[in-house]
Amino acid sequence: MIFAYQRGSLDLSLNESRDNGDQASNSSLYDWFLPYWNLSVGMNIAGDDYAGDTSTTGTVSIGGSTPGNIEVVGDTDWFRITLIAGHTYRFDLQAHDSSHGSLPDPHLGLRDSVSNLITFDDDSGTGLDSQITYIATTSGTYYLSAGSVGTGTGTYLVSATEAPSGLGFSFNYGTGVPDAAKAVVEAVAAYLSSQFTDPITLNISVNWGAIGGLGPSSYNLFTYSYDEIKNALMTDSKSSDDAAAVLSIPLTDPIAGSHTWTMTQAQARALSLSGFFSSSDGSVTFSNTFDIFDFDRSNGITPGQYDFYGVVAHELTEVMGRELNAIGNNVATGGRLSSVHPLDLFKYSSFDSHIFVGASAGYFSLDNGLRKH
Repeated sequence: MIFAYQRGSLDLSLNESRDNGDQASNSSLYDWFLPYWNLSVGMNIAGDDYAGDTSTTGTVSIGGSTPGNIEVVGDTDWFRITLIAGHTYRFDLQAHDSSHGSLPDPHLGLRDSVSNLITFDDDSGTGLDSQITYIATTSGTYYLSAGSVGTGTGTYLVSATEAPSGLGFSFNYGTGVPDAAKAVVEAVAAYLSSQFTDPITLNISVNWGAIGGLGPSSYNLFTYSYDEIKNALMTDSKSSDDAAAVLSIPLTDPIAGSHTWTMTQAQARALSLSGFFSSSDGSVTFSNTFDIFDFDRSNGITPGQYDFYGVVAHELTEVMGRELNAIGNNVATGGRLSSVHPLDLFKYSSFDSHIFVGASAGYFSLDNGLRKH
């Protein structure tokens, strides 16, 4: 992984990770996971807090959480939960890495009413914690199964929330951020939420201070293989524009020189890619220079001031993943180690001609360069 904080400059559409399991058959899931994870069914231990089958007394309510304990190696705790068809839910199994318990590396499974494994996750939460996002196909009883990778034992917390129908934002405002600025940040977030359907909530810190410029953003970048990104884009295709864009993606990595493919944590989360994620998706800081911003664009922008709405949109979308190799690195001819991003796959110099040279002119296209979008 690349953990370089960068001043950024969006595309939230891209992989199912191996750990998310998707909707594969039970047998294939068992074949894949059993060599590494303990997925014991019906292993009831004397003094165990919760049974590892449908006889369990453990429950989790939507919007609530329940603590538990993996007392011995191989222990699995099940929790009964009721879901509604068509609703999107997020299930978290939090332990050591988020300070919710002592279990070093938990894993989480979701099962139907007769105990068939629907999906499985390891490490999609904070650090080694587990997280599953699931759209219920039927209404009724389901089971969450909590366990440990390898020989780990210890305590944990399992929780369930109904995910937002679209993209959500949670802001942590620093000292000194004026109310007028907060109102604009919330307005921009509301607009972005109306444009993106990814059922995740982005956690972003907003600061106010003496800086050079109008407002930098900072965030972690995560490295993935080209195949992971390609498969993610294909898996996440949900609209006609997505379908057209997917058709233009090269089958193999189109860049021959030394390079890496990276994306922000927010984008990776939206695409269900795995990573050692933190609780914050990034931060933005805006200049506290007196009277530099116009917070009300309804009557035009005051001469000598900057449109704060536009500045906020610029910075938030950088955290979301609006990254492009547009800083002059000629990776196509093997220049110095460069970071290339998913958005670079949609930069063209002409029809059917991708361009990855940062300093060269190009345009954004969803249909293999046929039209400029």
